Amino acid sequence: MFRDKSLLTAGILAAFLFIVFVNSGNADFKIEKMEPSYGGYEDHTGCLYHAARVETDEPYFMVDWYINDVWKSTTWGADDETVAYFFPNTSDYPGTHNGTDYVIKAIAWPWEGEKDTDNYTVTVYSRFRIVRLTDAYGTSGVAYDYGSGASFLARIETSEPYSSIDWSVDGVRQHTTLGDGVKTDAYPLFNLTGIDIKGKTYIITATAKILTENGEYPNTDSYKVIVYKPRSTTKVHGNDGVKQHPNVSGYVELTRHYFDGTSIIMDGYVWASNPTNKGILCQSWFRQTQYDGNGDQANPVGKPLRQKVPSKTIKTGDPKHDSTYYASSDSTTDYFVGGPIGLGKKYYFNAHIHLETGQDTRHVDSDPFITTFTEEDNPQP
Repeated sequence: MFRDKSLLTAGILAAFLFIVFVNSGNADFKIEKMEPSYGGYEDHTGCLYHAARVETDEPYFMVDWYINDVWKSTTWGADDETVAYFFPNTSDYPGTHNGTDYVIKAIAWPWEGEKDTDNYTVTVYSRFRIVRLTDAYGTSGVAYDYGSGASFLARIETSEPYSSIDWSVDGVRQHTTLGDGVKTDAYPLFNLTGIDIKGKTYIITATAKILTENGEYPNTDSYKVIVYKPRSTTKVHGNDGVKQHPNVSGYVELTRHYFDGTSIIMDGYVWASNPTNKGILCQSWFRQTQYDGNGDQANPVGKPLRQKVPSKTIKTGDPKHDSTYYASSDSTTDYFVGGPIGLGKKYYFNAHIHLETGQDTRHVDSDPFITTFTEEDNPQP
């Protein structure tokens, strides 16, 4: 038996501290570094040149690897192993690799103690890929059909010369652009039909391919185009169409009447020209009126949103006067909704553009006269 109780107490304390030290020696186990080892793009054969690297401060038991929170692989450790690598397969990165972000996560487990987690994001590109798919003239995906279809010129650029590009509109194949081993761009022309002034959306899809010794490899991208069918007139209303000023030309156009995700907007302009030296007074206005329904008994709601344009006298041969008159709509007539149109919600509006050249009147309205806007008119992503 112990005669010296102080020695017994010291021994017990030393044993306790030893146990605590052994069990907590891995409490600070951590991933010191996680980073890409190399790469970040895909070659022509579909092999992804990318590897992830993890370094731990103490030997690990195993490291679980995840991509976008989906388990992909496990690296088993050893008594002295503190570095682990992960080599994903191309199938681990689903989708078209046109600059797509993927989160690679590592969960490292020590031989004893608590695990540690780290991650980083890798942006995956195909070495051969579509760099740009847009319109050729900077119209931001908008085209207009004035009666014979809308001529839309697209623009595509690839990272390397393509062997061919297959084009489709809303999933229907249109034509193929053949490469020459040098070109990395193309400008295909599409004829798209407008339906009304609210606009019809088309999805143009390009599948560009490159031919290598290992086969043909594609890369696909899409572009959205909205086609509007404007309403316009040059005819004088009233007086059986007989002009007071037969030499004066006038034009009124309601280009589009649409919902942009925030507001219901009317877009249009008027134009007049006087080739004579007799002054003609021109005036115009733009108006959008809300109604309580779209039937015959519909009544206006509140005051119309109206844009009044200053009048102007036009004539030829006088340096103090212009020979032409022009005015376009602005945001005065925009109806603010504030966000996407909710399910079951309906808005009823008439858009009206009016031009007077002397006593000759020209005007256009939306068609139908009262147009209904619903959730179907929310902009597509």
